Amino acid sequence: MSTAVIGAGISGLTAAFELAQAGEKVTVYEANHRVGGSLVGSDLGGYAHGDVGAEASLYARPQTRELMQQLGLEPQYPSTEHKSQLLVNGQLTKIPAGTLMGVPGRHTDVSDVLSPAGIERIQQEQLAGPHQDPAVGDFIAQRLGAEVVDTLVDPLLAGVYAGSAYHLSLRSTLPALETAARENTSVLDAVDQILASRRVTQGANIPGTTARPVFVSLDGGMNGLARALYERCRELGVTFRLGEKVSRVRAGYSLTVSGPQGERAEVADRVLVATPAPVAGQLLGSLGEDLGNSELAGAGVALERVETADSAVVTAVLECASELTGSGFLIPPNEPTFIKASTFASNKWPWLQARIPDGTAVVRMSVGRYQSTELATHTDEQLAQKSVADWMSITGRSDRALHTEVWRHVGALPQYQPGHAHMVSGVDSVVKRIPTLGLVGNAFEGVGIPACINRARSEVQRLITERTA
Repeated sequence: MSTAVIGAGISGLTAAFELAQAGEKVTVYEANHRVGGSLVGSDLGGYAHGDVGAEASLYARPQTRELMQQLGLEPQYPSTEHKSQLLVNGQLTKIPAGTLMGVPGRHTDVSDVLSPAGIERIQQEQLAGPHQDPAVGDFIAQRLGAEVVDTLVDPLLAGVYAGSAYHLSLRSTLPALETAARENTSVLDAVDQILASRRVTQGANIPGTTARPVFVSLDGGMNGLARALYERCRELGVTFRLGEKVSRVRAGYSLTVSGPQGERAEVADRVLVATPAPVAGQLLGSLGEDLGNSELAGAGVALERVETADSAVVTAVLECASELTGSGFLIPPNEPTFIKASTFASNKWPWLQARIPDGTAVVRMSVGRYQSTELATHTDEQLAQKSVADWMSITGRSDRALHTEVWRHVGALPQYQPGHAHMVSGVDSVVKRIPTLGLVGNAFEGVGIPACINRARSEVQRLITERTA
């Protein structure tokens, strides 16, 4: 049975790998001329090979580590010598450890970064009736005050979603607090209990506070996971059509494919869509129209409406004027900076530190987030120049940039807005009634690598099971 996988990001590659291992005939179509999606590597001007896209996966979720083991890859872990910081009122300060994605369980845990008024507001937590799926920012601001959101929650969520806490769903991004919202109970008590439980069972899973790693990567960067999947898929007989875009799917699974040789039609017994949500919506919509299936067409419309964020990673190799300490910093949106965050990559990852010349460092700077205009109004050269200058100003350093490069991630991160989980549930209920159609990607069960892997595995298992049923 032949399967067309549309999209070769981590979701599509994982799905193709799982299908091929089950003996399926698989063809992967990818509009770009490379695989990996947000897993992107670079030789960084010849200094070392590293990530210019996603640089790590959460250790706590096992799917990435399991896949690495299947592929014979050796996991790498961050240094424990360096800590990340937070920019507050123009000054870098330690990130409070006793929080759940920035939400405190006790006011004393965040007293070093919030104003006296902000601390007092936390102590006066205000309940205001049950909520089904509020925006994180609105909910936490109403309960504990806007300062908690703007200083702590927003920069941490932005690091994951490149979005604003005031536009992100509590149920989809901070599900641990969903019960407090739905039953109108204390957020402080909920966070305190969650963190206490984690400390007892496994540590708080906060950088610098637990012996267990928070993140995992590979020597050479997470982009190596995509490369390894691609090579293993090819060994298993998977055909890759890179630089070829599927623009329409019709009944009987006739695919309209555009490539260097023009437009043509190809057929498959089964289709698994692994594209960003808006593109997946277009494909499902066209298929629904062709089948006369109004529910599938409606599911396509719902996915097309998923908003996404554009961001860029500016990577610099620096000749250091003095020793660089720390692993990076996060920046609240109310700080007047151009960059949104920075990772001192060579401090964070020992394998990278070992590969670059003495006296140099590799740093990453994030630019752009949901509804921002930096990417649209700046060239790559301008992004690099302004980012490095901003980084020097924030850190108070005078290092020399030996190499800079910019990688734009356009539409890479879906925004899990209030009601997102309900929308996904509705789409899934329609798609899962079609035994030869699968849907994977970072818009469904989470934007992280483990969530994408898990979704791909479960969808492939469903397709294979329904074929043999």
